[in-house]
Amino acid sequence: MEEINVGVREAKAKLSELLRYARAGKTVIITERGIPTARIVPIEKEALSLRERLLEMERQGLLSSLARKPRLPKPVMVPGASAQRILREDRDKW
Repeated sequence: MEEINVGVREAKAKLSELLRYARAGKTVIITERGIPTARIVPIEKEALSLRERLLEMERQGLLSSLARKPRLPKPVMVPGASAQRILREDRDKW
């Protein structure tokens, strides 16, 4: 795993960028006066909860959110016919 070293002052100024490095699989070592003090590492995907994994898949565009109620089409009314009969006729064509 690739590592980069960053001083604490620079880490404070560039935290968002350092988090992007971690998401990309890199380890960020934060130093204080040249002494390694902390480490930012990526979280293993297996360690994420189901909700976090779903949110990550949604962020990547692999899933779409169902937070909004899905809109179902309005039923089509056919005068003088039952839905069963129409389905049966349609199936019989094949």
